[in-house]
Amino acid sequence: MTDNMSDMKVSSREFQRNFSRIRATAESGEPVYVSAGGAEFVFQRIQPKSWHGALKGKASIEGDLHSTDLQWEVQQ
Repeated sequence: MTDNMSDMKVSSREFQRNFSRIRATAESGEPVYVSAGGAEFVFQRIQPKSWHGALKGKASIEGDLHSTDLQWEVQQ
């Protein structure tokens, strides 16, 4: 088994036997290449989609909630 930080390649048998260690590697963002027969698969953590920072540098918010002079109240 090749266990480099850049490319981790394992067989399907090693993948099953060492799943917790391989999962930890994939959670760190490193892709793990799993070979089974003549095919090769990639096991990697999917980053959740987030809009946080999507407009960074594109738009700005001026002022704040308390300076808008809008009347509002909380309803329960």
